[in-house]
Amino acid sequence: MNKVVCVQVMGVNPASLLGMQGGKFVNENFSWDIIVKKYNNFFSELYRDMSE
Repeated sequence: MNKVVCVQVMGVNPASLLGMQGGKFVNENFSWDIIVKKYNNFFSELYRDMSE
């Protein structure tokens, strides 16, 4: 039994489930706090590499 059939048997709309998972991924990886942290890390490493 594939995953789509299992989800349909459980009464969950697969498109809705995919949308919720996508929203969670975006919130966990693309919130402003995460983006700022990634930029800070990037520029810190860049500066460190240039200083060597």
